[in-house]
Amino acid sequence: MEYVQKNSVQFINNTVLEKIMKIYYAHSKKIYNTRKEEAEYAKIRKQFPDARIVCPNRDLGELGSMESYLRVVGTCDAVVCSEYKRLIGKGALTEVLFAISSGKPAYNLSKKFKNVKSFELVNQGRDWVGYAKLIHQ
Repeated sequence: MEYVQKNSVQFINNTVLEKIMKIYYAHSKKIYNTRKEEAEYAKIRKQFPDARIVCPNRDLGELGSMESYLRVVGTCDAVVCSEYKRLIGKGALTEVLFAISSGKPAYNLSKKFKNVKSFELVNQGRDWVGYAKLIHQ
């Protein structure tokens, strides 16, 4: 019996066994390698216990371009984002909007996993760390 996992689908002898939800964790680089990142990761794990969580800090490292991260987002079933000082950075917002435009849900961890509906630029988008405020359904 051959067991294989491709992306988020498990196969046994070329038969689909189950689809594992794959979630992209979009968050500020300001919290990379901190207790806050660990705590947020644990909250996502608690909310989605059977999912594979893709954390760019842990799993991807520096990819060099936003397009590279968006390709990974494209392989996921949903995005969970978090706010930094009640705002979201430009990179995380780009990942959230890409997911939404691809028909995938985006949840805000900072607001108890509410669905993200849209956003509002802050300071005319000049601060990439505090780039926008999320609007929820």
